[in-house]
Amino acid sequence: MSTPLPAKPKTLRDFPRPKVFVPFLAYDWRGDVQSTFSFLDTFARAHVDLAPPIANFQDGVARARNGVTAHFLTKTDAEFIFFIALDVNYGAQDVERILEKMLVHNLDVCAGMYAGKGAALKWIFTVFSEQDRPDPATGLLRAKQVGTDFLCIRRRVFEKIAADKPELKYDFKPTAKETHVHYNFFGMPIHDGELESEDWNFSRLARESGFTCWVDTQTLIPHRGHIYFPLFATLKTEEIFEIVRLRFVDPVRFPLGFDLKAALAAAGTAAPAPPAITAPLTPSPCSSASP
Repeated sequence: MSTPLPAKPKTLRDFPRPKVFVPFLAYDWRGDVQSTFSFLDTFARAHVDLAPPIANFQDGVARARNGVTAHFLTKTDAEFIFFIALDVNYGAQDVERILEKMLVHNLDVCAGMYAGKGAALKWIFTVFSEQDRPDPATGLLRAKQVGTDFLCIRRRVFEKIAADKPELKYDFKPTAKETHVHYNFFGMPIHDGELESEDWNFSRLARESGFTCWVDTQTLIPHRGHIYFPLFATLKTEEIFEIVRLRFVDPVRFPLGFDLKAALAAAGTAAPAPPAITAPLTPSPCSSASP
């Protein structure tokens, strides 16, 4: 009788804890309590082995990302670097979902799905064709360009890019007596006549070295910012996410500018009535200015 093959891992907990490096990027030491609490709570719960994190407060996102990536490659033995912006909301389930899909499906670059800050819905990723849709079973969508606000990358991606493009190598000199070797994985060059952002630049370098970038459309990450108008003011977070999901997976039924009440009705959710205004619309001395 033949020995049965071992079962293929299905969830993150079927794997040994993946070792993950999470850098902090914040200009001039600017962060907030919410982002710090999210980090501590998430990685206390998540099924990961967290490499000692570092913070980088250099003036310039491209140089900062290159710096923490150099640390990841030379000072840690982590398999993954996970970029998480200080102005997004997330939890252990979001980190685990991304890592689970990377391990189960052997992905190299995978981002959560988040939108830019503004009244118009604009996802921070691009696809190759308007007909591209997520895989219905996994929610994974092949992307042309991905943002870095919730992005996980395997070590081998940087190793391959560095081997393919030695011209990206440069010396970083934090002091007159120090020199560190960095690679411009997150540059801001002129490409096709336009200034390329550091996240779009990394995506292109990864593609040119044979890697595929993915977006997990099942991992919706709220992007925090200040809103000074009643956008979705009476809706719960889960209702907003349902509207976003409907718009993304079925743009024909729910085109840009679709009726909010109709979308909620289709989702089986009723919009709550606006609250009665019984007091002046001014914050109390103890209220937070953040949304």
